[in-house]
Amino acid sequence: MVRVREITLMLLTAGIILFAGQNLRPVAVEFLFWNFQVPLALITLVPLLAGLVIGIAGTAITLGRRRRAAEPEPEAEDEIESPADGEVEYEPDEDDEPPAEV
Repeated sequence: MVRVREITLMLLTAGIILFAGQNLRPVAVEFLFWNFQVPLALITLVPLLAGLVIGIAGTAITLGRRRRAAEPEPEAEDEIESPADGEVEYEPDEDDEPPAEV
């Protein structure tokens, strides 16, 4: 499976390089009040590279979140101590009446 992925990436890279090499003629670009000429290859490769960077950053963020979610939570330091064997602690509720004296 890794070989198929590597071969596919190499073919895509070769195709992009061929495309850029064959489209070096300058084209007019008009954006708002700017007018300039840029090679067609640059116009197509810049968005491709921007998408690549955004995709890698998004993947890194997602993997970091998954890794943090998979880590066990640290145990609380102030654990509630249970009473010794045989001892029962009594904590009256607000509605409880005090015990009658004998």
